[in-house]
Amino acid sequence: LEAEKVANSRKFIFKITDDGGTRVSIIFTFRGAEFEAINNLLMNYSKEDQNEVIHNFLPFNAFDLYDWKMIKNGRDEQYVTLSVSAEINQIVNPIGDQYYFSFQRTGIPEMESPQVRNLPVMLPYPLETYDTITYILPAGKRITEIPEDKLLESKYGKYSVKFANQGETLIIYRHFKLNAQYINAKDYQEFYNFIAFIKSHEKLKILFR
Repeated sequence: LEAEKVANSRKFIFKITDDGGTRVSIIFTFRGAEFEAINNLLMNYSKEDQNEVIHNFLPFNAFDLYDWKMIKNGRDEQYVTLSVSAEINQIVNPIGDQYYFSFQRTGIPEMESPQVRNLPVMLPYPLETYDTITYILPAGKRITEIPEDKLLESKYGKYSVKFANQGETLIIYRHFKLNAQYINAKDYQEFYNFIAFIKSHEKLKILFR
Protein backbone atom coordinates (compact mmCIF):
# COMPACT_ATOMS: atom_id res chain seq x y z
CA LEU A 1 0.00 0.00 0.00
CA GLU A 2 1.13 3.56 -0.67
CA ALA A 3 2.18 5.43 2.48
CA GLU A 4 -0.23 8.33 1.99
CA LYS A 5 -3.15 5.88 1.91
CA VAL A 6 -2.28 4.32 5.28
CA ALA A 7 -0.94 7.31 7.23
CA ASN A 8 -2.79 8.02 10.46
CA SER A 9 -2.95 11.38 12.22
CA ARG A 10 -3.49 12.42 15.83
CA LYS A 11 -4.15 15.84 17.34
CA PHE A 12 -3.65 16.11 21.09
CA ILE A 13 -4.52 19.18 23.16
CA PHE A 14 -3.38 18.97 26.80
CA LYS A 15 -4.62 21.64 29.22
CA ILE A 16 -2.62 21.60 32.46
CA THR A 17 -4.44 23.02 35.48
CA ASP A 18 -3.06 24.84 38.54
CA ASP A 19 -3.47 21.73 40.70
CA GLY A 20 -1.43 19.59 38.28
CA GLY A 21 -4.37 17.87 36.63
CA THR A 22 -4.49 17.58 32.85
CA ARG A 23 -7.51 17.60 30.58
CA VAL A 24 -6.86 16.19 27.10
CA SER A 25 -8.81 16.31 23.86
CA ILE A 26 -7.71 14.01 21.02
CA ILE A 27 -8.77 13.58 17.42
CA PHE A 28 -7.56 10.36 15.79
CA THR A 29 -7.86 9.81 12.05
CA PHE A 30 -7.43 6.15 11.12
CA ARG A 31 -6.46 4.89 7.67
CA GLY A 32 -5.04 1.67 6.23
CA ALA A 33 -5.05 -1.39 8.50
CA GLU A 34 -6.20 0.61 11.52
CA PHE A 35 -9.11 1.96 9.47
CA GLU A 36 -10.23 -1.61 8.79
CA ALA A 37 -10.11 -2.49 12.49
CA ILE A 38 -11.88 0.68 13.69
CA ASN A 39 -14.48 0.51 10.92
CA ASN A 40 -15.25 -3.06 11.94
CA LEU A 41 -15.61 -1.90 15.54
CA LEU A 42 -17.93 0.92 14.47
CA MET A 43 -20.14 -1.25 12.25
CA ASN A 44 -20.32 -4.57 14.09
CA TYR A 45 -19.94 -4.05 17.84
CA SER A 46 -22.14 -2.72 20.61
CA LYS A 47 -21.53 0.61 22.37
CA GLU A 48 -20.42 -1.28 25.45
CA ASP A 49 -17.81 -3.24 23.47
CA GLN A 50 -16.69 -0.07 21.68
CA ASN A 51 -16.26 1.72 25.00
CA GLU A 52 -14.07 -1.11 26.35
CA VAL A 53 -11.89 -1.17 23.22
CA ILE A 54 -11.40 2.61 23.30
CA HIS A 55 -10.46 2.48 26.99
CA ASN A 56 -7.78 -0.10 26.18
CA PHE A 57 -6.62 1.78 23.08
CA LEU A 58 -5.86 5.17 24.66
CA PRO A 59 -2.12 5.71 25.22
CA PHE A 60 -2.31 6.61 28.93
CA ASN A 61 -1.71 4.56 32.06
CA ALA A 62 -4.28 6.24 34.32
CA PHE A 63 -7.17 8.39 33.11
CA ASP A 64 -10.89 9.10 33.34
CA LEU A 65 -12.66 8.94 29.99
CA TYR A 66 -15.34 11.63 29.78
CA ASP A 67 -16.59 11.34 26.22
CA TRP A 68 -15.81 9.81 22.83
CA LYS A 69 -17.34 9.77 19.36
CA MET A 70 -16.53 7.82 16.19
CA ILE A 71 -17.42 9.35 12.83
CA LYS A 72 -17.34 7.94 9.31
CA ASN A 73 -18.44 10.71 6.97
CA GLY A 74 -19.47 8.56 4.01
CA ARG A 75 -19.97 4.92 3.15
CA ASP A 76 -17.08 4.91 0.69
CA GLU A 77 -14.66 6.95 2.82
CA GLN A 78 -11.47 5.08 3.69
CA TYR A 79 -10.91 6.73 7.05
CA VAL A 80 -12.64 6.96 10.43
CA THR A 81 -12.32 9.79 12.95
CA LEU A 82 -12.38 9.23 16.72
CA SER A 83 -12.65 12.20 19.08
CA VAL A 84 -11.92 11.69 22.78
CA SER A 85 -12.08 13.82 25.93
CA ALA A 86 -10.37 12.59 29.10
CA GLU A 87 -8.64 13.57 32.35
CA ILE A 88 -5.11 12.24 32.86
CA ASN A 89 -3.50 11.66 36.22
CA GLN A 90 -0.11 13.08 37.13
CA ILE A 91 1.84 13.98 34.01
CA VAL A 92 3.44 17.00 35.75
CA ASN A 93 6.12 16.62 38.43
CA PRO A 94 8.17 19.15 40.46
CA ILE A 95 11.92 19.56 39.97
CA GLY A 96 13.54 22.22 42.14
CA ASP A 97 11.61 25.46 41.69
CA GLN A 98 10.17 24.29 38.34
CA TYR A 99 7.90 21.60 36.94
CA TYR A 100 8.45 19.10 34.16
CA PHE A 101 6.67 16.63 31.92
CA SER A 102 7.69 14.37 29.02
CA PHE A 103 5.86 14.87 25.74
CA GLN A 104 3.34 12.32 24.51
CA ARG A 105 5.16 9.33 23.07
CA THR A 106 4.70 7.86 19.62
CA GLY A 107 3.45 4.60 21.12
CA ILE A 108 5.89 2.18 19.49
CA PRO A 109 5.49 -1.31 21.00
CA GLU A 110 8.31 -2.76 23.06
CA MET A 111 10.89 -4.56 20.93
CA GLU A 112 12.68 -7.77 21.81
CA SER A 113 16.32 -7.33 22.78
CA PRO A 114 18.77 -8.28 19.99
CA GLN A 115 20.35 -10.69 22.46
CA VAL A 116 17.23 -12.87 22.50
CA ARG A 117 15.77 -12.19 19.05
CA ASN A 118 16.76 -14.69 16.36
CA LEU A 119 13.88 -14.33 13.92
CA PRO A 120 13.39 -11.80 11.10
CA VAL A 121 10.85 -8.95 11.21
CA MET A 122 8.23 -8.62 8.47
CA LEU A 123 6.42 -5.30 7.97
CA PRO A 124 3.95 -5.99 5.14
CA TYR A 125 2.84 -2.36 4.76
CA PRO A 126 4.22 1.03 5.83
CA LEU A 127 3.27 2.42 9.23
CA GLU A 128 3.02 6.20 9.33
CA THR A 129 1.63 8.74 11.81
CA TYR A 130 1.51 12.54 11.83
CA ASP A 131 1.04 14.10 15.27
CA THR A 132 0.26 17.63 16.42
CA ILE A 133 0.61 17.86 20.20
CA THR A 134 -0.34 21.04 22.05
CA TYR A 135 0.33 21.74 25.74
CA ILE A 136 -1.44 24.72 27.34
CA LEU A 137 0.00 25.80 30.69
CA PRO A 138 -1.88 27.47 33.56
CA ALA A 139 -2.10 31.26 33.36
CA GLY A 140 1.17 32.91 34.32
CA LYS A 141 3.33 29.82 33.67
CA ARG A 142 5.87 29.70 30.86
CA ILE A 143 7.94 27.02 29.13
CA THR A 144 11.61 27.38 30.19
CA GLU A 145 13.32 24.41 28.51
CA ILE A 146 12.48 22.12 25.60
CA PRO A 147 14.38 19.36 23.75
CA GLU A 148 16.10 20.11 20.46
CA ASP A 149 14.31 19.47 17.18
CA LYS A 150 15.30 16.10 15.77
CA LEU A 151 15.40 14.41 12.37
CA LEU A 152 16.38 10.77 11.99
CA GLU A 153 16.28 8.96 8.64
CA SER A 154 17.42 5.44 7.81
CA LYS A 155 16.49 2.59 5.51
CA TYR A 156 14.00 1.53 8.20
CA GLY A 157 12.01 4.75 8.25
CA LYS A 158 11.92 8.33 9.41
CA TYR A 159 11.36 10.24 12.64
CA SER A 160 11.11 14.01 12.91
CA VAL A 161 9.97 16.25 15.74
CA LYS A 162 9.84 20.05 15.97
CA PHE A 163 8.99 22.20 18.99
CA ALA A 164 7.26 25.58 18.78
CA ASN A 165 7.57 27.37 22.14
CA GLN A 166 4.92 30.09 22.47
CA GLY A 167 5.43 30.80 26.16
CA GLU A 168 2.25 29.52 27.81
CA THR A 169 1.68 27.13 24.92
CA LEU A 170 3.96 24.49 23.38
CA ILE A 171 3.14 22.89 20.03
CA ILE A 172 4.98 19.76 18.89
CA TYR A 173 4.91 18.55 15.28
CA ARG A 174 5.96 14.94 14.80
CA HIS A 175 6.17 12.53 11.88
CA PHE A 176 6.97 8.84 12.35
CA LYS A 177 7.24 6.31 9.54
CA LEU A 178 8.30 2.69 9.29
CA ASN A 179 8.85 1.43 5.75
CA ALA A 180 7.29 -1.78 4.51
CA GLN A 181 10.20 -4.22 4.58
CA TYR A 182 11.70 -7.55 5.52
CA ILE A 183 14.40 -7.25 8.20
CA ASN A 184 16.59 -10.30 8.50
CA ALA A 185 18.04 -11.42 11.81
CA LYS A 186 21.53 -10.01 11.16
CA ASP A 187 20.10 -6.51 10.58
CA TYR A 188 17.82 -6.60 13.61
CA GLN A 189 20.34 -4.82 15.89
CA GLU A 190 20.43 -1.81 13.54
CA PHE A 191 16.63 -1.72 13.37
CA TYR A 192 16.42 -2.02 17.16
CA ASN A 193 18.83 0.92 17.55
CA PHE A 194 16.63 3.06 15.28
CA ILE A 195 13.58 2.38 17.48
CA ALA A 196 15.57 2.72 20.73
CA PHE A 197 16.80 6.20 19.74
CA ILE A 198 13.22 7.39 19.25
CA LYS A 199 12.09 5.95 22.59
CA SER A 200 15.04 7.58 24.35
CA HIS A 201 14.40 10.99 22.78
CA GLU A 202 10.76 10.92 23.87
CA LYS A 203 11.79 10.58 27.54
CA LEU A 204 13.41 14.04 27.53
CA LYS A 205 11.90 16.62 29.87
CA ILE A 206 10.02 19.83 29.11
CA LEU A 207 10.37 22.38 31.94
CA PHE A 208 8.14 25.26 32.96
CA ARG A 209 7.68 27.63 35.90
